Amino acid sequence: MSASLVKVNVRHARTGGFVPEKRYALGTTISAIKANLATHFPCPADKMRLSLVDLDGDMLDGDMQDDKPLGYYQCQDGFTIDVVDLQERAAITDFSDVSTVDKVTISEETYSKREESGRVFRERMVAAQRARMAAQGVEVPVELHQDSYKAAAEHIQVNDRCKVSPGDRLGIVKYVGRIAPLKPGFWIGVEFDEPVGKNDGTAGGIRIFPCQALHGGFLRPDQVEVGDFPPEEF
Repeated sequence: MSASLVKVNVRHARTGGFVPEKRYALGTTISAIKANLATHFPCPADKMRLSLVDLDGDMLDGDMQDDKPLGYYQCQDGFTIDVVDLQERAAITDFSDVSTVDKVTISEETYSKREESGRVFRERMVAAQRARMAAQGVEVPVELHQDSYKAAAEHIQVNDRCKVSPGDRLGIVKYVGRIAPLKPGFWIGVEFDEPVGKNDGTAGGIRIFPCQALHGGFLRPDQVEVGDFPPEEF
């Protein structure tokens, strides 16, 4: 593939729509990408906001600007563009919108056995990236698996007070375990005392625990120190 093109995954949270490996030139403006995505999802270009998520599931930009080219955001193969639908629900006439329907949840064990899932797709993408790195002579990081960081997570309990690095951020543990939309292994969900997080307890559109916007974060156990860390008073 030309270096001027990237393959990105596109998600529309409201309808559950997903387009894998969508190709765009790095010089394509965000407004042009919106116009193109309006042909894929029941959302006009002027009623959508685009967010860019990297391979680690971290949001790089929550509101990409119309006049900027995709390359401005250092987009790479395998990144994800999330389409945030700004329409009022009454304005949506697409009856495939299942966002108001109660969802059926499945266990982690059942999800892991599915042959086609977001996790399986992500694993394929990671494997392809590792192969490219090896071919280029780049050191390939240790491969993660479902029990990665399990030992480090065993001493961390929900409701433990904690200090998180980097930044010595204080908070309380709200979740310990695997998280399907994120990389394999164990994660710690933390509700921070202050708005120093990246989310509201949601990962990949799935609610893991409730908290205020920018008060939530998901970290590896080796980034979380539990102990007597009372909230600071200002």
